[in-house]
Amino acid sequence: MVWVEYFINDDPGYGMATSIPLNDNLDNGISFTIPLDDQHPGFKNLHIRALDEGGNWSTTYSRRFLVQDIPLAVADVDGLEYFFNEDPGFGNGVSVPITSSSKIVLNFTADLSDLDAGFHQLHVRSKDKEGRWSTTFYKSFYLSTLQGVAPDIISTRILFKSGSGLREWYQCSFYSRNQFGY
Repeated sequence: MVWVEYFINDDPGYGMATSIPLNDNLDNGISFTIPLDDQHPGFKNLHIRALDEGGNWSTTYSRRFLVQDIPLAVADVDGLEYFFNEDPGFGNGVSVPITSSSKIVLNFTADLSDLDAGFHQLHVRSKDKEGRWSTTFYKSFYLSTLQGVAPDIISTRILFKSGSGLREWYQCSFYSRNQFGY
């Protein structure tokens, strides 16, 4: 590579976009910072492309991102809610009791009783004292249920195999939780 450039949204033409400085060792990739001070809030498209020694341009790599104004002051978190799978709307999830604070560290137990076995997503979000909701965070998980109580194992068979290929089965009986014999 002899030239790498980027542009946001509108393509100014090959070789006319903002240059990305290259170093002599490209084995570790390229690291650069894109100033976003002049970008208004909203969704943007970042485009990056490179030029090789033969004058050939790479395919333009594109990535969508969001520019968002973030208030400098952190407001106290005033509410927390969770829900599974389908979003019931802001303020309609299961409320988690919290003490209002600018920093919340919380462990809570989510009620799984209405969920069937299978894959699900737990979603959590918070609301500040100004009534602004956070981004909704989620984590996927798999719920499985035990059918009844597992029976006590009273005997089993163990296969021993020697290096010469000799195999021998032993019947084992369990006398208590801590003892077994064969």
